[in-house]
Amino acid sequence: FYDFKRDRTGRPIPYSPEEYRDVVRKFIKSGWKTSVLAHYYRSPKKLYATMFVIPPELSEIAPAAFGEKDTEGNFWMVLSRGQLVCPASRTNGITFRFVGSGDEILVVRVNGKIVFGSAWEDDESVILGDIWQSSSADSKKWWMGNQTARVGDWIKLEPGAPLDMEVIMTDNGGQASLMLAVQEKGVEYERRKMTNGPILPVFKTAYPSHDLLDAIYQNLVRGEVSLTNGPVFCDYDTRKRVAPAEPETNAAPREAEAPEPALRTWTGLGGKTMQARLVTVIGKKAVVETDRGKQKKIPLAQLSAEDREYVELANPPAFDIDFSGQTSQIFSIKNGSRSGETVAYDYHAKVRVKQRSAGKYAHKLRVEFFAIGRELHGNQFVLLDRQTSEFVPDKGNHRSHSFEGRNVEIPDFTLEGVHRGIKPYGYLVTITDERGKIIAHAATGNWLFENLEALEKLPVGAFMDKTCHRVYPTGPERTRY
Repeated sequence: FYDFKRDRTGRPIPYSPEEYRDVVRKFIKSGWKTSVLAHYYRSPKKLYATMFVIPPELSEIAPAAFGEKDTEGNFWMVLSRGQLVCPASRTNGITFRFVGSGDEILVVRVNGKIVFGSAWEDDESVILGDIWQSSSADSKKWWMGNQTARVGDWIKLEPGAPLDMEVIMTDNGGQASLMLAVQEKGVEYERRKMTNGPILPVFKTAYPSHDLLDAIYQNLVRGEVSLTNGPVFCDYDTRKRVAPAEPETNAAPREAEAPEPALRTWTGLGGKTMQARLVTVIGKKAVVETDRGKQKKIPLAQLSAEDREYVELANPPAFDIDFSGQTSQIFSIKNGSRSGETVAYDYHAKVRVKQRSAGKYAHKLRVEFFAIGRELHGNQFVLLDRQTSEFVPDKGNHRSHSFEGRNVEIPDFTLEGVHRGIKPYGYLVTITDERGKIIAHAATGNWLFENLEALEKLPVGAFMDKTCHRVYPTGPERTRY
């Protein structure tokens, strides 16, 4: 990651759009020599990518991804290097070309030769005019991101013969969009409904995880490209490496709730036993019922320690459950006439439980909460946070307990005239005893508790429907065509 607004030591320097474009041109025309960039700041952090798919998004995401959160999202460049290899399934090789769009600049070089280039339409001739131009009649026919796609040169890739591949992505601020797909020679693709262009698969070197698909689908207009179809440019099968995400929680999984036995053996202090089921507790007496339906009241003081513990667990006290979610604004950025405004919030949840009914209850309880968000522009929900804590209600803590969740950054922005992002929706709080039995809960809606088993399987950050099963986020609607 290079920042053209700072020198190599990180100090601010004068810059302008003209200087930024000039240094990018010099870098390309030099044969991609990084010595041309030596004057500018380079982030020490490196990232590894399996796709180059950034649908229209705020330009600040690039420096933030490299840990440069204090860097403005303009006049930057990302240089990626790797090897282009034939897909493992293509024993006879593959012939294809890149198709994509760059706002502001996206250029691909294979084996030292530029095979694809795209720049923002108003500046393309200035930036790439004498460097590379598409020779395809299909160039600039189909929308991809926030402008029409450019079509690259044909590439023949043989098995066992990797080629060096380099990609540069840059932006001058506001909204960025950098998307790279592939088109195989002789392959017919599904057609778009609006413009009848092909829905091309994105270039990828591995099968995408659900988390990666979520990140892209949030800003991708459906039908412009396919994220899952098409070749995977890797010489081994990557599907086994895409493991399902595990729930992000520090608590042990909740044990299955075992049904209460119909009858149990009760033992008095003198050793006398009887078979009965617990009916209720009145004052300091346990009401039990034999298999013949006869009820007896037994003073708790006359029961064994094991029986008294059983009665206490079977008759837990009532609890008040309070949940609150607090938000505070992190930043607000005006993104230009089409982009609108982006606001980011820090959100964190807090839970407080307090024993409402009287009586001693010296048993450990586990309190767990699920903080739920909802899309601003769609109907899906998202698991914002999940936390657990344990306590024993006693006089020392006033028979109450409170704890907070982590800070979660939630976006709230207007892009292409559409208000999008995430807003807090609600919660589910459960209190579980030592037996693994939920003795109390509170929720924004009954559907959350009814689908607790499915909810527990979701990783934090996952999108879900009202059955708490994982789904993809709602993408934006078309606004440019």
